[in-house]
Amino acid sequence: MVSVFFRHESIRKGQKELMQDIITAVSQGNHLIAHAPTGLGKTDSSISASLGYALENDKTIFFCTPKISQHRIAVDVMKGLVEKYDLKAVTLDVIGKKHLCLDEIREKETDGFYELCKKKKMKRSCYYYDRIRGYGLKQKASAKIRAEALRDWYGSVRTHEELLSYCEKEELCPYEASLMIGEKADVIICDYYHVLNPFIGDSFLSKTNKNLEDAIVIIDEAHNAAERLRNAMSSSLNISMVRKARNEAILAGTRELEKRLQKIEKELILMAENMKEEEQERVMHKSELPLFSSDFFEELYEVGMFVLETTNLNKSYCLKILSFYENWVNDSEAFIRIFKKTKRGYSAVVKCLDASIITADRLNATHSTILMSGTLKPGEMYRDLLGLDKERTMIREYSSPFPKHNKLNVLVKGVTTKYENRTMEEFVKIASMIREITSNIPGNSAVFFPSYSMMREVLPFLKTEKKVIVQKENQSPEKTREVIDIFKSLSEEGGILVGVSGGSFAEGIDFPGNDLLGVIIVGVPLKEPDIETRALIKYYDMKFGKGWDYGYVLPAMSKAVQAAGRVIRNEQDKGVVVFLDTRFSWQKYAKCLPSGEDFVITENPGLEVKKFWLR
Repeated sequence: MVSVFFRHESIRKGQKELMQDIITAVSQGNHLIAHAPTGLGKTDSSISASLGYALENDKTIFFCTPKISQHRIAVDVMKGLVEKYDLKAVTLDVIGKKHLCLDEIREKETDGFYELCKKKKMKRSCYYYDRIRGYGLKQKASAKIRAEALRDWYGSVRTHEELLSYCEKEELCPYEASLMIGEKADVIICDYYHVLNPFIGDSFLSKTNKNLEDAIVIIDEAHNAAERLRNAMSSSLNISMVRKARNEAILAGTRELEKRLQKIEKELILMAENMKEEEQERVMHKSELPLFSSDFFEELYEVGMFVLETTNLNKSYCLKILSFYENWVNDSEAFIRIFKKTKRGYSAVVKCLDASIITADRLNATHSTILMSGTLKPGEMYRDLLGLDKERTMIREYSSPFPKHNKLNVLVKGVTTKYENRTMEEFVKIASMIREITSNIPGNSAVFFPSYSMMREVLPFLKTEKKVIVQKENQSPEKTREVIDIFKSLSEEGGILVGVSGGSFAEGIDFPGNDLLGVIIVGVPLKEPDIETRALIKYYDMKFGKGWDYGYVLPAMSKAVQAAGRVIRNEQDKGVVVFLDTRFSWQKYAKCLPSGEDFVITENPGLEVKKFWLR
């Protein structure tokens, strides 16, 4: 019988089923894909259900999140469990090595930072590393005494901010301190990359003396994992980058490298000149860019490190080109090469189509993997995209714990953003419906469009007395927080937040209580049918026989459902969700909407919203 620890007095509806499935999965060494709606308490459920087994069987729990801001929830869960049960469970909250650095090299770009860190340790020149690890016998003895003080951290649960503050005061390397705590840790709260990225993951696991075979890996917000990893394995190259790299080679006095880069630059210019004016992109072949012997890679590395070590520059374009070329020469069918026109000119791009080439072996090596999100439907797609073994994988869907009468779901017919219907008349009709719906919501509303271009087409026709706040493309995190604060301050009179499905407003931000009373999803957020999307469809068709679903329809519906999840965050919340496109009622799209919820189908959504708030 596995021990179960739970910090709250009672278990919510649906939590019991989720926890039972997690206990079954970890006890049998299987995987679980859990489509669990907002408010079910996924973090509490997953940690509570797996912790007893982990402690009793000498396993380590890795709780992986996509954002640093989401670490705090898991930390709070462990704090509650340790305090309530007086558990001897060591917890580590760790973030990326660069964010834990106290040395001035932390200002360098990511790739350069890692190499500079490695070099400083080899040269015995990092003061903070010396203080906690020691270079010579005398220094090691002193460092051991300082490191002993970290034992105080084993009995309590603290955040990475607290560890960073402590190490800054004691002049110790926070990352090395994290590794020391990690060796003793029963629960490690970290980023996806600490487990899934081979370059980062293998090093982290080795240095904390952990292995995947004894790991229970919990991946929160798992719907983002495959795309996030695909993007991490993709890279691009443009003329500006090559010219800046040539300047670095000239600065370093490396004539041979400068000539090779000049050759690359000429080929890119020629390709740009040969592109037709109306042509936005085309498929490339590996041979279209100059290919050199292995010493080209060594030269790029040496010059890149020279620039970072001897100048005030924080990035090296030679290192960027090195990273690009390492991807470019990959002959795997899981990559596609594209030459495309961007806002910054023309770029050669290498895109990864398949995250499972790195995740499959890693996740299937674990004792058990738990994928969780409110948007993991259909579960088979996420199992396939991450490469989980079919025989070991349980797929489950759980119902919302919140009262149905607190939420109105509306599917609107008679309007669409489908390409052939994109006329001024249709834009006016969409804007009119948005105005009518938001005017009948007694507070804040959010409107999410499928793209910025569609947003720009519709907004000029939106005539409303409510204050409209619009998301900008490439908006900084600081600006996003500022805009969200302004929007929340409008809850009394009611404002309208306008963004795009899949954007920062539509995912990962909580709007509890009266902060948000209604969400409108305008159109199915399908990607533009560009070369990458068509390549995804073809690749997934070849591999799974489901190219159209996996590469086009289902990722779009995932974004729509995520955006819809902003409105109801707890048992007291009330709100409406309007899916403003007749296609949402079609079977191939409707099957992705949450099960167990009631939907009103209408051509007059404003009336239904008005009746809901008058109830």
